Amino acid sequence: MNKINAQELSTLGKTFWLSFMQSKGGTSCTDNSNPELKIVLGAVQATTGTIRNPILNYTLNFSIPANGVDTVFIPAWMGYTTGSETSTSMGLIIQANDTISVSAQNTKSNSADASLILPIEALGLDYRIISQRGGSCSEHRSSFMIVATEANTTIDITPTTGTQGGKTANTSFSITLNAGQSYQVRAANSSSDFSGTFVSARDCKKIAVFGGSDRSQVTYSGCTGTVSADHLYEQMMPVQM
Repeated sequence: MNKINAQELSTLGKTFWLSFMQSKGGTSCTDNSNPELKIVLGAVQATTGTIRNPILNYTLNFSIPANGVDTVFIPAWMGYTTGSETSTSMGLIIQANDTISVSAQNTKSNSADASLILPIEALGLDYRIISQRGGSCSEHRSSFMIVATEANTTIDITPTTGTQGGKTANTSFSITLNAGQSYQVRAANSSSDFSGTFVSARDCKKIAVFGGSDRSQVTYSGCTGTVSADHLYEQMMPVQM
């Protein structure tokens, strides 16, 4: 009998990279208000650590009791990535003195989502985006985001649909980011979906990748006749683990 050896993907670690994606909320299609951003950290053993924007050189501390959690609120200017196809200084690195788990939540009026955050050991080089088309408003777009963990990281992107910045579907383009920089891509219109987009980092430099949308209508409520729409935000697992 042949044996297949697979590496187990752990969500626990001491070092994590992330940023928050652009979101829409409220009742206006063009909502550009700042969201409430929070990071929830849990641990079995009591520990402390930092959440730092390495480019802006700004640090927040956390302290987790044994078998407990700590919640840290993140200012939008510290870790909220907006726009499309522009590198920003919104990447965050979390460093703990002992093993922790991390989740991140982005909340606006009438819209919210959260993602489990993977430790650096679970990050990879190649990713496929899982996303969703936007809602009924023209400003609700499918999107994905990349955070670099090392200097001079060149990343090749092949989008499955056109981008807000004018990139065409199925045509590769490349970007270069430094550690702590984030790069978000929004779809050209609300009916497009980035699912299947291929993102690949060169030279064995790990990246953190997130997919979703600033707001999407996933299901409809047939009983009440109302429509539900929320921000979608999820960290992507690498193709090879």
